[in-house]
Amino acid sequence: MYELRFKSIPAMLRENAKTYEKKNAITYKKAGQYVSLSYSHFYERVLMCARGLLKVGVKKGDRVAILSENRAGWVIADLGILSVGAITVPVYATNTAEQAAYVINHSGAKVVFVSNKIQYDKLLSVRDKIPNVELVISIERFLGDKRLQVYTLFQLSEISIPITEKEKNE
Repeated sequence: MYELRFKSIPAMLRENAKTYEKKNAITYKKAGQYVSLSYSHFYERVLMCARGLLKVGVKKGDRVAILSENRAGWVIADLGILSVGAITVPVYATNTAEQAAYVINHSGAKVVFVSNKIQYDKLLSVRDKIPNVELVISIERFLGDKRLQVYTLFQLSEISIPITEKEKNE
């Protein structure tokens, strides 16, 4: 029988961040320019996201939804969720507001990542149908509505505060 080398995807990322520290892990387009993150920087961004999720009360086994198109922020959010032992609930970006509300409610997600204001507005339009959603985290910056609190991924990650060894171990 084949034995897996890693116990989890975050464990694989941690090992790759050590092994391939300066090599590009992910490349994406921002404002018409390609931007690359090295494995060590990418891993640090994932850990910062995980730190923020822990600070807002996400625990092992909790469900966290992602309503977003494919993008670097989706991967960072997903790996941050997995790093705290929570469960990622993907929601198709093409879903209607009602379909998204159904998936979010059925999963029991209390935190939802969105890519942008378009996806956020879907949730806002069905706010009364997703009463258990406590927090929305957006990959892009915009102002939200007081009925549905929104923070950016950078705010959640406290991007200006370096990750400590204690936080890495946690």
